[in-house]
Amino acid sequence: NQFYKLVPVVWASWMALLRELPTARLWLLSWNDAGKRSLLAKAAEAGVDPARIVFSTFFEERFHVAAKGTCDLFLDAHPYSAHGTAADALFAGLPMLNFPSDTMVSRVGASLAFASPQGTLLTARTFGEYLTIAHHLIGTKKGAAALAQYRKRALGEVFASPAFDSRRWADGYLTGLRNLYDAFFSAASHAHV
Repeated sequence: NQFYKLVPVVWASWMALLRELPTARLWLLSWNDAGKRSLLAKAAEAGVDPARIVFSTFFEERFHVAAKGTCDLFLDAHPYSAHGTAADALFAGLPMLNFPSDTMVSRVGASLAFASPQGTLLTARTFGEYLTIAHHLIGTKKGAAALAQYRKRALGEVFASPAFDSRRWADGYLTGLRNLYDAFFSAASHAHV
């Protein structure tokens, strides 16, 4: 996620998870040096060794999705959820924990998850539930086993899911274009397409 999506309550909760789970790391895309310095300083203020915050730049396209597959869990931000990054992560079979609310920007990641093999499996209803699920998945053997099982299943089903079925998407898009064309040239005015 981009730095502007990281609101203080989410950052504080991620720092709490890192304090409680000493082997966990937080991997972020480095958008700019000033933001990176600020987040590292905030991690230190929160009692987290800044070395546990890993920043990377963009990968070559051929490694981009595969790199996300090396993580254990994608913690979606709230209230500004991931969009393209969520699609890449889910395509790589990376489980994504999200907490959608009443705004469109908070529901994009969850919508992608719903249309992927993950479905509603890791969708929290409250912020407290989000933290509880994250702690369980990252900090327990049962949670780690569940993540591994999900990843194995997701990778086998990714191309058949609505989110990544390119043929289904293309067919739907073409149908929509045909409907628009027909509506434009029909006698019916202002047809809903």
